Amino acid sequence: MMIKMRTCLLVCLLIVAGGSLPAQDFIIKSGVNLSNLAGFRGDEYTTLIKTDPHIHFHIETTLVFPITERYSMQGGLKYSGRGHSFEYFRSGEFFGEDHSVNTQMHYLDIPLSLKASFQKGNCELYVFAGGYLGAGLHGTDYRAIETPNGTVEKSESKVFGDDAYFNRWDYGAVGGAGANFGPLILEFSYSLGLADIANDDNDDLSTKNRLLSLSLGYRFME
Repeated sequence: MMIKMRTCLLVCLLIVAGGSLPAQDFIIKSGVNLSNLAGFRGDEYTTLIKTDPHIHFHIETTLVFPITERYSMQGGLKYSGRGHSFEYFRSGEFFGEDHSVNTQMHYLDIPLSLKASFQKGNCELYVFAGGYLGAGLHGTDYRAIETPNGTVEKSESKVFGDDAYFNRWDYGAVGGAGANFGPLILEFSYSLGLADIANDDNDDLSTKNRLLSLSLGYRFME
C-alpha cells in the first residue's frame, strides 16, 4: 500500500513539475487551517460524536496556466496540517473513566481548479473552484484516560494504516476567493472532503474532512 501511494504521489509531482515551463505565475502561500470532521464515529460508539476543530498550518506552491485573459487553470502541492479532538465518559461495572482524544494529521494535497480573475483598480480579485486529491503522510492520536482515583493514563498511536482508524487517501471539492495586491496575495479557501476516511466497516456512517484555510502568499510573475 505504501509503495503504491508513493508511486502515485511521484507521478502527480512529475505532472505538476512538468507543466511549470508554460506557467504564467508561480505562487508560494502559507497560512492557517481550521480543520474538523463530519460524520465522525469515535472508538466503539455507533452514534455520531461531535468533535472540536483544531488550528494548524499549511504551506502551498501553485502554478497558474492561462487560458484566456480572465480565466486560467491552477494546480500545485499543499502540505496541510489537520486534526480534531473530543471527550467522552465510559462507564464500567464498578466505575467510569473520562477519555480525551487529541488527533493530529498531516496531508499532502494536490489541488486543481479553474480560476476567474477581475481587475479592480490596482487590485485583482479572483475566485476559483475545483477538486483535490490528498494522501495522509503521518499523524498521531494522543489519548488520556482519567480514572475516579485521579490517575491519568496516556497513550499514543498512529492515525493512518491498516490497523489504525483512518485511511490515508482523501479527495474532495475545493473553492475559494482571493485578492492580488501586486505580488502579494490574500486568499481564503474551503475544502469539502468527499471520501470516507474512516477505516471501518460501518456503512451507515461516513467520516469526511472539512477544512478552512486562510493564506498569505507571494506571486512570482512571468
